[in-house]
Amino acid sequence: MSTVDIGGTPEAPATPPTGESRVGGMIPSVRRVFGQYGVVFALLAMVIGFSISMPETFATVSNAKTIVSSQAITLILAIAVTLPLRAGDLDLSFPGVMGVAAALTAVLLRDGTSLALIIPLALLVGALVGLVNGVLVVIVGVDSLIATLGMFTALGGLTYAIMSSQVIAGLEGPVTDLARYHLLGLPMIVWIAWALVVVAWYLYERTPLGRLLLFVGGNRDAARLSGVSVVKLRMGALMVTGIISGFAGVLLAGYLGAMDPSVPSSYLLPPIAAAFLGATTVKVGRFNSIGTLVALYLVTVGVTGLQLLGAANWVAELFNGIALVAAVTLARLAGGKRS
Repeated sequence: MSTVDIGGTPEAPATPPTGESRVGGMIPSVRRVFGQYGVVFALLAMVIGFSISMPETFATVSNAKTIVSSQAITLILAIAVTLPLRAGDLDLSFPGVMGVAAALTAVLLRDGTSLALIIPLALLVGALVGLVNGVLVVIVGVDSLIATLGMFTALGGLTYAIMSSQVIAGLEGPVTDLARYHLLGLPMIVWIAWALVVVAWYLYERTPLGRLLLFVGGNRDAARLSGVSVVKLRMGALMVTGIISGFAGVLLAGYLGAMDPSVPSSYLLPPIAAAFLGATTVKVGRFNSIGTLVALYLVTVGVTGLQLLGAANWVAELFNGIALVAAVTLARLAGGKRS
């Protein structure tokens, strides 16, 4: 007998799916998985490929430690920059904040200042820069790219002024002890960076604040009409980015045991590239912490592997530039598909 639905229309008996329909149903699922985790698969493929081709140089514990240690500061900055990006603003001043904080740390550490003063001062500098950025971008309405790029340039000059355009080396003290302290074979800055990834993941995926940031970044007018405090959220995101960047400056000076005023400029593109490329994986179309982590290591593994194969040092700049262009393009396409 045929069954009857609520409307009384005869319902055709169920037929088992054919092999063709099963295959046809699997294809979109496979595409969805690769679309969501393509960057993860690419990272795994690179690690496997380089490990097979260079087992004695790439596939070593020391190389793995070098990769994660060298990218700890970049990872901290990349996570920091996802905050305003998630709210729809682009902050390019973060390397400048880090530079000023690192310069102050180096000068104060050289003069024997205690850690209890250095860290609060660096955080205060970051908060003040974030506040100025917020006023310019959110209150006055200056384009975030222009305002924060100008701030980055100004902070770069301030870094040179603080250090009298000289390199400060041979730093020792509690700051260096904190940054260089090893736990389970890795320096503390790596654990701090990974902890920040976890905190950001929880904030973005498990709290109302994370969803509100996404709401503001997606449609500010709708968020404002819904009663969301758009101004406070955007300014708060910029200030927290500044605070995290200031702390990164303390860790940078402590870990290196030295500070060169020209260093901060090299930290501009890699965190931005990681953040945008991270928005194309795990949570496609959204700036997220796990995707940012994977994207950063993808670029780093690629550069490291190529250099171990004999590529010139300029390949790092080339790789980062291409990654940034590709990341912005893919993030734009991913965002368009979601809308």
